[in-house]
Amino acid sequence: MWFPEGSDWFEMSTGHLYKGGTEAELEFTIEENPWFVRAGAIIPLAGKKIRSMPSSTSMEMIRLMGGSPVPMSSSETYTALQQGVVDGAENTELALTVNGHEDLVSSYTYTEHQYSSDIYIISTDTWNTLTKKQQQYLKDCLAKTNDNFKAMYNGMMEDAIEEATEHGVTVYKDIDKSAFIEAVQPMHEAFAAKGAAYQALLSDIESCAK
Repeated sequence: MWFPEGSDWFEMSTGHLYKGGTEAELEFTIEENPWFVRAGAIIPLAGKKIRSMPSSTSMEMIRLMGGSPVPMSSSETYTALQQGVVDGAENTELALTVNGHEDLVSSYTYTEHQYSSDIYIISTDTWNTLTKKQQQYLKDCLAKTNDNFKAMYNGMMEDAIEEATEHGVTVYKDIDKSAFIEAVQPMHEAFAAKGAAYQALLSDIESCAK
């Protein structure tokens, strides 16, 4: 079978990736023909065991996307991938290099299905002991720290992807995320149904995504 150039191709029943512009010899029956999907169009999670954070939210998200969530800590993921306990994992780019996943995986896809925020918390009682000038100074410092952190973090991610690519990992960006977005809508609806405050919070989060 010949796979057209310009894209790689997933075989849906196995999740195997075939390089575009290459040929492969495949065995199949009339009853069970292979089904190929262009890489980047969708990610075949159906029937796949995906490492997730030990969080009910993360696990439900993977279920709705068609996968089978396997909750575990990041430190356990390398061995789980190596032994076939999981078929894939959701992690940051650093998992490829720092955790060595680049030795075990062939691709990394920017589904961007989940964002985790870093939140600064201060006691209301402590906040109220500060003068207006002190409060503003603290907010200004946090804003500067946030900008510096984002610049450093983004640089680290770019370096990790460059190293992983050189290691042979194929990176997919700018994929069609509509299937993922549609799949998790029940989670959005359930959250908003908890009350007006939850609906307002969801609206704020969605406005940031735009």
